[in-house]
Amino acid sequence: LPLETESTLIRGRAPYNPASESCDLLIRRRRCSATTFVGLVHAWKGHPSVSEVNAIDAPGGVLALSVVCAGERHLWIISKEVDKGTLSHARRDADRVLTYVL
Repeated sequence: LPLETESTLIRGRAPYNPASESCDLLIRRRRCSATTFVGLVHAWKGHPSVSEVNAIDAPGGVLALSVVCAGERHLWIISKEVDKGTLSHARRDADRVLTYVL
């Protein structure tokens, strides 16, 4: 969850099932006229597969993330529209490109 200046992350504990147990809770609060939330949730035991997540500078309206998973680098592109300019961030021989249109 890339942190913007207009948002707050709140971490806590919440009731689970059964209610005598608890679980982790993460709340993302943002105050603005419109927003899109993007998060990577990675459950693991022992050693995590995801070792790195970095935001990449991209043109307006596009969120690009570099995600290293099991030693392979993936390029995630999240945008309202997909065009050839958006995909130009990908190095075809080195990245796996996952494109999500909102």
